[in-house]
Amino acid sequence: MTAITATASSDNHAAWARLQTSRRQLAADLIPVQADAQTITSDRAAVAAAEAEVARIEGVRTVTAGKVAAVAVQAESAAVAEAQTAQAKKELPFGRALDVTV
Repeated sequence: MTAITATASSDNHAAWARLQTSRRQLAADLIPVQADAQTITSDRAAVAAAEAEVARIEGVRTVTAGKVAAVAVQAESAAVAEAQTAQAKKELPFGRALDVTV
């Protein structure tokens, strides 16, 4: 049997590849001729570790996407506020005062 280890990574493709490899190894070791309790336990642990790594990477991607979206919203808000400020600072034509009654 080949020892399969899951290592921390930020590469989603590599994590999925390790997960698929671990699952295939577990399926192969479940064949009755090769079924050894220690081997199956080891394979299941490798699958669980690979699944946890994929979940961790997906979680990081979700958080990163959320941060990017928040920064984009802040930038858009700042641009709108700046445009409104610039519009408000424009002088009235011919130096007139604006009288607004509410």
